[in-house]
Amino acid sequence: MSSNNAINNAESIFNVPILNTTNYEFWNYAITRLLEAKGLSRVASVSNEVFNALTESKQLSYNQIIDTFAHEWDQYQILVNKHDWELVETYKLHSSWDDKDEQALGFISSYLPNDVGLEMREFTRDEIEEDPCAKAKGDYTAKMLWDKIDKKYSSPGPTSWFLDFKEFMSWTLDEKKDPANQITSLGAVLTRLKAYGFTVDDKFRALFLMDRILQSWGNYAQFTLATIEPKNLTMAHVEGLILVEYKRRTGQSSVSSLLTRITGDR
Repeated sequence: MSSNNAINNAESIFNVPILNTTNYEFWNYAITRLLEAKGLSRVASVSNEVFNALTESKQLSYNQIIDTFAHEWDQYQILVNKHDWELVETYKLHSSWDDKDEQALGFISSYLPNDVGLEMREFTRDEIEEDPCAKAKGDYTAKMLWDKIDKKYSSPGPTSWFLDFKEFMSWTLDEKKDPANQITSLGAVLTRLKAYGFTVDDKFRALFLMDRILQSWGNYAQFTLATIEPKNLTMAHVEGLILVEYKRRTGQSSVSSLLTRITGDR
């Protein structure tokens, strides 16, 4: 099975979305469940476990070997020749841990947009040197990537505000789709804006929704607004009117009435 098929299967099972500025909480939950299922969650959360089990002097000795020799086989042979079997076993453990770390990195990166992935996976040499496990590995770790993503996406800032505001202002009804789900998505955007501290008056929401009425409906908005009592000018009321009109225009209401007459069910 190809890696793409594996990723698709994983996504269908764990429903992991591609990360964006508004779904971090769900993305975090879903990718954590995926890593747990693969036995990799501890790699992403406690990347220094094996390395920290060493004494300080052995950490220094291990790092010196890693820094001095680039090729893994040469590193291993030097340890064997020194008959330092404790370090040999530690090296084996760390190599196994590095393999799991790379797997965790692969899964996490698979659910990042390309531009976000490039940005999140960029670490300076100083950042790698400051992390004991990354220094021993010679590269950034899954824990470092996870922490960087969390720092940027867990607390929405002006960029997230702007993107949601832009999504709200550009929202329109698609004639080819049921308006119920579309209006639900609009409500979700408004909920996020409210969480950021931006309150949109309900009458404004109702008028905004009417302004996005399908062009093929002609003067429906003007006619409907002329018949609405001011106290009923709410988004929920306008949504209900739109859904009823959509069903009428698509024949759903007549089908429903026919079924009611035939079955007697309401």
